[in-house]
Amino acid sequence: MSSTPELLRVMDERNAAILAKAGVKIAIASFGFGFGGFGDAVQGKWLLLEAGLATGFDLPDEEALKAVTINPAQILGVADRVGSLEPGKDADVIILDGYPLNVKTWVEKVFVNGELVFTKE
Repeated sequence: MSSTPELLRVMDERNAAILAKAGVKIAIASFGFGFGGFGDAVQGKWLLLEAGLATGFDLPDEEALKAVTINPAQILGVADRVGSLEPGKDADVIILDGYPLNVKTWVEKVFVNGELVFTKE
């Protein structure tokens, strides 16, 4: 998909906040910037940054966090298995050294299926 003048007109950083305020359940995805914003998802590397940027355009913090956790699970119909930390759900968990939407926050540990797969040195 390439960017067109029509597409660029509807690409507005305020869209997430506008939709959330209108009552639309939103989900935020992360895409490779190297492809002009239209590349393949890159393992969620920029996901919290995308959510944090949305808060700079009036999306409340709580809505931004929901947009990268429970909302996508509900939209996809898998909230009974993922999207929040509850007994009996599958969970990949990250431990951060600060607030999730702060650009200065680093990932300290990552657990996938209960197994520690990454530790910050």
